[in-house]
Amino acid sequence: MSGNVVAWVFAHFPITTEGESASSARSRKLVLSEVAESANRDFENAHPGIAAICAHWGFGRSTVIRHLNWLVEDGWLEVTEPGVGRGNATIYRVCRERAGKVPERDRLAEEKVPKPDAKRSHSGEEKVPNSQPAPITHPGSDSPLENTPAVPLTMDVEILDGTDPVQRVFAAWLESTGKTSRTVLDADRRKVILKALALGFTVEDLVAAVRGWRHSPHHRGENERKTVYNRLGLLLRDAEQIEMFRDLELRDARLRPKVADPAMEAIERMRHLEGRA
Repeated sequence: MSGNVVAWVFAHFPITTEGESASSARSRKLVLSEVAESANRDFENAHPGIAAICAHWGFGRSTVIRHLNWLVEDGWLEVTEPGVGRGNATIYRVCRERAGKVPERDRLAEEKVPKPDAKRSHSGEEKVPNSQPAPITHPGSDSPLENTPAVPLTMDVEILDGTDPVQRVFAAWLESTGKTSRTVLDADRRKVILKALALGFTVEDLVAAVRGWRHSPHHRGENERKTVYNRLGLLLRDAEQIEMFRDLELRDARLRPKVADPAMEAIERMRHLEGRA
């Protein structure tokens, strides 16, 4: 298992592609992340097996095969060794060079689009009508976000340098709940975090979300049952839940008074005395 390959997938694979639903794009991203988990540090020798992907995410076999074929066709995966015979999994390479490139089929489609007719001005110069790019719409929203990149590139430098984003979120949850290092990052917890990342949230969003329950009286145990509700699956259950806990954490950080710096205070006092002299 290689965390740096999974981190690369979530940093570079687009949330959606044109002409498809957000749910379809998320499913494809989860399939690619499953392949990435089985790759080595060189992004090679990935052989997750179709049955394993189906069991992990609950997808049908035909759905997984369709997504894998699309990922190969679009240049995100390369088949290095076909799985010939029963029980032999196909081996893939995750293609780092694909990030930021326009796939061949999209390039050919763009070349077939007729260019707008040029019109001549009074001075005889040719003028081509301005073509405004289509606004990008965030998944789940009807409002266009001008100049918003289609790829979530807000992951911090530590994540892009190779730290497993799943482990980063899991560590923040352990810290906020006071659980010991003996708590296991099992397949179910990894699945919860990967699905949240596939929704388009950044690692920073999820780190804030798994800490935000501490600012909710009900979730920290001030309820009729005197029960603390801070399970990872609850905190990251869906987009609405993630946004609620994330905003609780960020709001508390903004309201928290800044800790005074004794060294800076001493400098300010010296400046004040010098001004009075």
